[in-house]
Amino acid sequence: AQHTLTPHANHHHANHLFCFAFSQLRTLPVVGGLLEDQFDTTVKMSTYLVAFIVCDFLSISKNTQHGVKISVYAVPEKIDQAQFALDAAVRLLDFYDDYFDIPYPLPKQDLAAIPDFQSGAMENWGLTTYRETALFFDPHKSSASDKLGITMVIAHELAHQWFGNLVTMQWWNDLWLNEGFAKFMEFVSVNITNPELEVEDYFMGKCFEAMEVDCLSSSHPVSTPVENPAQIQEMFDDVSYDKGACILHMLREFLTPEEFKSGIVRYLKKYSYQNTVNTHLWESLTTVSEQHAEEELDVRAMMETWTLQEGFPLITVEVKGREVRLSQERYLKGEDPSQTSGFLWHVPLTYVDSNSATVHRFLLKTKTDVLYLPEEVDWIKFNVDMSGYYIVHYEGSGWDDLITLLKHNHTALSSNDRASLINNVFQLVSVGKLELDKALDLSLYLSRETKSVPVTQGLSELVPLYKLMEKRDMEALENQMKSYIVHLFRELIDRQTWTDDGSVSERMLRSYLLLFACVRGHPPCISTATQLFKKWKESDGNMRSGNYTKNCTLRNYFLNDNFYIFIIVLRP
Repeated sequence: AQHTLTPHANHHHANHLFCFAFSQLRTLPVVGGLLEDQFDTTVKMSTYLVAFIVCDFLSISKNTQHGVKISVYAVPEKIDQAQFALDAAVRLLDFYDDYFDIPYPLPKQDLAAIPDFQSGAMENWGLTTYRETALFFDPHKSSASDKLGITMVIAHELAHQWFGNLVTMQWWNDLWLNEGFAKFMEFVSVNITNPELEVEDYFMGKCFEAMEVDCLSSSHPVSTPVENPAQIQEMFDDVSYDKGACILHMLREFLTPEEFKSGIVRYLKKYSYQNTVNTHLWESLTTVSEQHAEEELDVRAMMETWTLQEGFPLITVEVKGREVRLSQERYLKGEDPSQTSGFLWHVPLTYVDSNSATVHRFLLKTKTDVLYLPEEVDWIKFNVDMSGYYIVHYEGSGWDDLITLLKHNHTALSSNDRASLINNVFQLVSVGKLELDKALDLSLYLSRETKSVPVTQGLSELVPLYKLMEKRDMEALENQMKSYIVHLFRELIDRQTWTDDGSVSERMLRSYLLLFACVRGHPPCISTATQLFKKWKESDGNMRSGNYTKNCTLRNYFLNDNFYIFIIVLRP
């Protein structure tokens, strides 16, 4: 529907500000001492996207390269914290304008920071709304991770101006067409507009988070029937957002980014100002893939196995000479194995091997299949860069071959590949496919690891082990595990600076490592923390000199009334 709005206000209280999705045309006096604000008629839009705000906010504005006026509205005392959001919004809207090859259809785009806003943000067309914490950046107090979070939220809501607003799902069962795409486009857009934020370091983690939910029997398909408000609300979860984004990323990497982009642009142009279902997207992508691919790919047939059934596959790989035997089953935690039957995916496999860095592709459409290599290999790694939404188990000598590679030449694999191996090996331990010894053997290579993604993944797998031992009062094993973790990362911990520099992922890793090391009582960490705390005390809690002070959090661990251990941890 198209919407018009004509609000009235008492002229004695006319210092109000009225925000609407479309531009205000004029303000006229009317009978009874009222003022009438007249707004332009909106474009055709879904009713859930209509919003208006009556407030006494201030605003700052800037135009995009395409002539769209971007404004950020905020309470007067916080408007000075809105500049970063404004600059980010301008860059992002320009990116989407170019990427989708469809001009943003409204004359303006307002971003409003709402005090006590219940949602994180909302994509109302032309008037996106946010929590204050999701929009404000104070250069003197905010951290680099705040900068990342603000940019990603804005990227998400502005992506909705095309996916969700220009083209809207027909019903809430396909909510993922809105939210999965917006989540996916966060990473695509910010990777270009803000390369210094290194957002690609975080995407794989989103897929791992989705898998933790999706591997349970309580999960649901990405596209699932819903009939009432309670069921609709339940759809706003990690499956719709993160799994939706991950399967889109998988399809993009299998088709190639260029073909994928051509397909979604075709979809947006064909269905502008209309409602769509899953099949409309798959048809557009199939049409594009047929124009470029040597072999015909039925995108709909492939992707419906990912959207219409819950869960994800475990791919088992066994290499015998040049023959690679493949099988698939549902990966399911803590349930009756019989519940894994009846599931079949069209899995877009990718792999590299010891003889070639070229990424090879193979579509597994059956329970079992065999592919043949040109020659025998020393090792083979499936799911290149963890671009696919599945995990891999290597039978025979497969795991040992990869562990040997990691111990002798870990950089032969990408940092994402190394992180995915860490994740997969511990996942397989949790379902009884591997012994813990195998996972710990693989983790030994981490003593030479320096990249944030695999180190963070290693910590996220190892730390819960000692916490589990702690809960079960297994003190001896707990202390052994803590000592093992410190030993693995000792060199990396000792190389950490206490300065406010580096990428966001480096800062987050630094915070994680230093916190763990200090809590564990690692002497160099305690020594530096002691010195910083002494300086903080001498400054009466107002220490401003030195880069390390800007993003520090003081943590006190009281042992008794007269003594305490202190730790200063750098905020990322």
